[in-house]
Amino acid sequence: MRHAREDYDRIQDPAGLIPADEPVFLLRAKDMAAPEAVRAWANRAAACGADPEIVGLVWAQARLMEEWQASIGGGTIPDLPAGPTGADKRAAYEASRRTHNEPVPAPKGEPKDIQSDE
Repeated sequence: MRHAREDYDRIQDPAGLIPADEPVFLLRAKDMAAPEAVRAWANRAAACGADPEIVGLVWAQARLMEEWQASIGGGTIPDLPAGPTGADKRAAYEASRRTHNEPVPAPKGEPKDIQSDE
């Protein structure tokens, strides 16, 4: 698994179900943006035809995140750990992609929404 944040590299897949070069993204309940992002994922998954059971479980997880935030007095603003800057991480990411002969998407302004087939 390839995390966007090096401090999350310790979070691994002991069963080996996620390929080593597959990028993953972890949202923690402490992140004030996480519950909304999780719900957005659930909505998109539902629109893609995901099983309603997984969509319901994801919505429940978003509610648990909000409850946990409330129990500690609120969430925190998303941040990076002390250390290399975002630009340094982008350069390292691009270098790792070139090593695997994978195209590197160019960052341009705000991310575009995923286009639906509708």
